[in-house]
Amino acid sequence: VKNMREILTFQLGNFSNYVGSHFWNIQEELLSYEDEGQSTGEVDSSSLFRQLGEELSFPRVMLLDVRSNRGSLRRWGLSEDSAGDAGTGEALVTAAWQGSVTKCVTDPVQHHPFVARLLQEDEDDNEDMDDNEDMVCENGAERSRTDQKKEKGEKEIMIEDNTVRYWSDYLKVQYHPRTCHDLTEGLGRDYESSFASGLLWESDNNVLKEEWEDNLHWWVEECDTLQGFQMMCDTDNAFGAIGSSVCELLSDEFAKVPIFFLGRSEDHLSSNPLALDAAQRYRRSRSAAVTFAVASQYSQLFVPILGSSSWTNDNSHLLSFHHPSPFRSSAVVAAILDTISLPWRAARKYQSNSAHMWNTCDLVSSSGNFPVATLSSWLPVMLKEQFDLPSWLKGRGGGLLLSPCSSRRGGGTTCGLGHGSNFTQRQVSSAKEEGVEESKTFSMHSVLRGTSKEETQQKDRDLLMQSFFQEKRISALDCYSIRAPLTLPVTFPTKMFSRQLGRDGLIREDLEADVEPSRVSTMASLEANSSLSEWLWETSRLVKDKQDDADITLYRQLGYDDDWRLEMAERLESVHDGYTCE
Repeated sequence: VKNMREILTFQLGNFSNYVGSHFWNIQEELLSYEDEGQSTGEVDSSSLFRQLGEELSFPRVMLLDVRSNRGSLRRWGLSEDSAGDAGTGEALVTAAWQGSVTKCVTDPVQHHPFVARLLQEDEDDNEDMDDNEDMVCENGAERSRTDQKKEKGEKEIMIEDNTVRYWSDYLKVQYHPRTCHDLTEGLGRDYESSFASGLLWESDNNVLKEEWEDNLHWWVEECDTLQGFQMMCDTDNAFGAIGSSVCELLSDEFAKVPIFFLGRSEDHLSSNPLALDAAQRYRRSRSAAVTFAVASQYSQLFVPILGSSSWTNDNSHLLSFHHPSPFRSSAVVAAILDTISLPWRAARKYQSNSAHMWNTCDLVSSSGNFPVATLSSWLPVMLKEQFDLPSWLKGRGGGLLLSPCSSRRGGGTTCGLGHGSNFTQRQVSSAKEEGVEESKTFSMHSVLRGTSKEETQQKDRDLLMQSFFQEKRISALDCYSIRAPLTLPVTFPTKMFSRQLGRDGLIREDLEADVEPSRVSTMASLEANSSLSEWLWETSRLVKDKQDDADITLYRQLGYDDDWRLEMAERLESVHDGYTCE
């Protein structure tokens, strides 16, 4: 029996769509495990995919990006040379126009070799549809076509970071024609660094606004029991304004449906990974701050994520995520998002009373008192044949922190606040050495996966609850132990994990041969804690700042005037006060 507690996902901006491609590839890999009878049966993929008869078809997702970021993916969710419904989609756009139509055709973007091979395999499958042989013989042994294809894929697929130019270069799933939406280019809009440009997305293109709202209602209305909205958004550019606008729309029309908001921005005022000048860096930092000020009013839980150059990693030898290409860092975010959201996708048999997006957001935010949370992970959990959970919990260290923080949890590599401070990029060994107080946790949601067996699953969950209660001294706590490991698709970046990990994710003794793990164990946590207080204060200062930037006139014209800034800053200061330990 299917769960049908549907989740509608939004991907707004280039990096968010990089994350989305990895996220959906992970889901597709999980579906393959289910088809082959290798899954634990704990996860119900119908929460994320449309149900078409007995089959799960398209991901339940709406995305928005600048057209030039889509690569070889058609506007209608198909590859450039996949005919399908492409003509139908173009007809929908031009149907309301009564004048003459001039068609401008540019050379199509060349497929990434991985996509080209997927298309070739689809052609081969179509040619084999009339062939009723389910098994083939080779060297006297019978093997299914699926096994042959999988073995062929493992030998041939190798996606290197420097070969990926677009998020569609490694996307395995096919999007629905109602999924993809494009921002209009060429109107002088600075979508890369300006929140204000995003405020004009509706007036620039009325057709896009109508199409977006029509498709939104279509996706929602086909759900039986909509559980929540999962939103990934680039917040330091125009997509921050669009994400805020979408949040407001969702809150107005679906007030009882929670919004889980992942907002990603670079740490512009502390580091400069994009080599921007000072004015651009300020502009983008201000965009991220204003996005949070608006979106946090409508979302049930807002989780800020920094660029990978500002992540704190206490176990840096286990995971390699530094690369100029977003292909690698977005894979880390997707893996952690998949882990933290597992309870929301639990099969009916494995559901607990708290396994719902609303309950998670309500618990972590303490019914709205703490509307922003940090995201951290232990990726991977170094798993041995004889794994002792209490010992691992005691010695696990701080893990990988993706969110801003102003206090240390232990020795690590970097510490970013998100907007710039004297804490950022420090090389420290401990909080005590620097005279910084340890952060106080107010609430927590944690998921451990891939370490438990069926007979120890409930015991392991109890151990997690007991361990974190003793460590954090909090009652607003929910933990899960899930047997299903993180299954890694062949599109996952190579050499991401330590060479100590074998194909099954276990520690191996023989390091001579290079192998890529096909699955790993992980733990991920959402926490509302005092380490966010400095970031909240700086965010309120950026919103309140009267410094005249290139967008200030446009801000005022669109209702974001001085009175609005002061009101938002006061609200954020009030939120900040709740995160202080005083």
